[in-house]
Amino acid sequence: MLLEAARPLVSEPIQRADIDRFLGLIEMTRGVPADACRLLLRSATAVAPIDEERSLELLNLAGLAAAYAGDKEAAVAIAEVARGLSVEKSPFLRMLTQLLIGLGAQAEGHFADAAPRLRLALDLAEELDDDATSEQPVALLFAGRAALYLGDDQAAFRAHQEAAARARAPGRRACARA
Repeated sequence: MLLEAARPLVSEPIQRADIDRFLGLIEMTRGVPADACRLLLRSATAVAPIDEERSLELLNLAGLAAAYAGDKEAAVAIAEVARGLSVEKSPFLRMLTQLLIGLGAQAEGHFADAAPRLRLALDLAEELDDDATSEQPVALLFAGRAALYLGDDQAAFRAHQEAAARARAPGRRACARA
């Protein structure tokens, strides 16, 4: 209720995107994933011109909500927005971009385009150094998602196991950005 009350009072797009992120997470886990997807996609599109990395993070959450809702059209729309971003080319951001574009291609039935993109996302996750994944172990979960869509159960298992181990490591902060 507090987030919903605060949202109309905020005019700064980045602050609004942060509120939408939390509202979307709440809606995805306690409400209607399709509604969460629409909110997160709308917010990602609005913030893209001023903060492409934040937009990509919101698109990733929207992609999860689309998967929960079984909304293939949303996955395609998310991929289209991701395609238009020119985020910093770190392995993490490249991995996330390829994952979202690959999932959109898969949703459209363009498997010849989806598979190499999802494989690239999985390969880029292996390039993430210990510092990147200790800061954001959820990055490995994203790689695991690519592996699941590729049907590579062993790679998915390894990615999820490693993400859990790093998240549980001593000195790990309690909350990471997704």
